[in-house]
Amino acid sequence: MSRSESPVVHAKVSAMYGKRLKSGDYAELLGKSSPEEVAAALKEHPAYGQVLADVDAALVHREHLEAILRKKYFLDFLKLVHYLGKENRAFLMILIERYEIEEILWCIARLHDLSPEQAGFIDYKYEYIDRYSRLDFEKLSVLKSETELIEALAGTPYGRILASLPDKTGRISYPVAEHSLHAYYFKALFARIKKRYGSKKAPQIEKTIGIEVDTLNVLLIYRLRILFGLPEEETREYLFDTAYRLKPDMTASLLRAQTEQAFIEALKATPYRFIADGANGTTFQTAVRAYADRSARRVIHFSRHPVALILAYLVLRDTEHDNLKTIIEGCRYRAPREQIIPHLIGAE
Repeated sequence: MSRSESPVVHAKVSAMYGKRLKSGDYAELLGKSSPEEVAAALKEHPAYGQVLADVDAALVHREHLEAILRKKYFLDFLKLVHYLGKENRAFLMILIERYEIEEILWCIARLHDLSPEQAGFIDYKYEYIDRYSRLDFEKLSVLKSETELIEALAGTPYGRILASLPDKTGRISYPVAEHSLHAYYFKALFARIKKRYGSKKAPQIEKTIGIEVDTLNVLLIYRLRILFGLPEEETREYLFDTAYRLKPDMTASLLRAQTEQAFIEALKATPYRFIADGANGTTFQTAVRAYADRSARRVIHFSRHPVALILAYLVLRDTEHDNLKTIIEGCRYRAPREQIIPHLIGAE
């Protein structure tokens, strides 16, 4: 057996993957009429029982439930990292930065919407994340301005990034912050891959991360250029520099598209051409995300590389949590289930 393989990690990932939400679970959740009912149903599911054990489902609100899902993501990550060797574990700790970024973005979103529903920021994480994170989440939870946020993040890469983003009024655009922080993360992640694996490359790891970056860029171009009509050069500023199979000329062709049909034709000339078959509107966006989901499932079924397996599992965990947030939003706005189902990914 190759030193890069780990049957133990594969067995653990497979077991956790086996507890995922399946079609019957989604059907049950789609029948709920409130976030509280969704939380009560999840509390009975083996994958979510632990993280919801001390939560009163009758009192949980949408933001609180989404925060608990982030805790679930982090707990799963810690369980899997435990089975890695020292070097692989050190490599994967960069995922803590991704977790930190999501919480910083939550802070920025909260600064734009100080509704009571945003309460409960810090009540779920400290016994877990304080061991690993450099951030003071308790301090972040009570910020009242972007200036205070930047000051709280002083001495971190995030603080340096955000310090350059406020407009003339001192506000930070959420989309700009999201792009800037994620661009930093992906750049750091690929640098970590190169440092850790060097000339050995790491095709399974690069593929999992690379597909995520490529599909994010495809979606960004589609949304900004086609749905919102942003000019080509402005759209380019929002793209991630790192790429996997989406070469510069392919990206340029997608950026030149001014209509949905032209975009679809340009996409057909890329390795992601099959996504374009019959896709349009929301269906197209769902198809792009579904591709990343299917790719991650293939890694879990066929790979034995421990880091690739964990990265793939976390992609699927993200997808499942996005599905749950879609269902929660559907409950909130009383959307018919037939309107929600097309937005769910891999809910077989």
